Amino acid sequence: MTAVVAGLGNALCGDDGIGPAVVAALPALPGVRVVPRIADPLTLIDTWAEAGLAVLVDAVRGPLRPGEVVRFTGEDGWPGRAGRGGHTLDIAAAVDLGQALGRSPRRLVVIGVAGVDFEPGQGLSAPVAAAVPAAVRAVLAEGLWSSPVG
Repeated sequence: MTAVVAGLGNALCGDDGIGPAVVAALPALPGVRVVPRIADPLTLIDTWAEAGLAVLVDAVRGPLRPGEVVRFTGEDGWPGRAGRGGHTLDIAAAVDLGQALGRSPRRLVVIGVAGVDFEPGQGLSAPVAAAVPAAVRAVLAEGLWSSPVG
């Protein structure tokens, strides 16, 4: 089994670019497949198929402080059930589809960063940009470098 880490989002849409920004800030992770940017969660199914561990980094919305880093393991649901934004699927729907197709990782973790500004043409807002180091630490805390994964 392998590990995969992927950054979801679009760097051209404000805080939606946090996933790619965090993945770009990661140190080298030997033996880990790194996918710097996934714009549409539909492509996750191929990205995480047969992975022992998949860690996704994405912007989240909700009653959180801008820049707050949160961790989802599916125990209380997945981010995105309330709406898809510009994606064809949200993470929750991608998880459901992956399970239905038998193409899910053994373990899935989503590291979310609460965004505040998702306007096209904007970079990361100040609180979200300041959260990049904390989000990197959260990704590394998942033990991606250990073997075997899972």
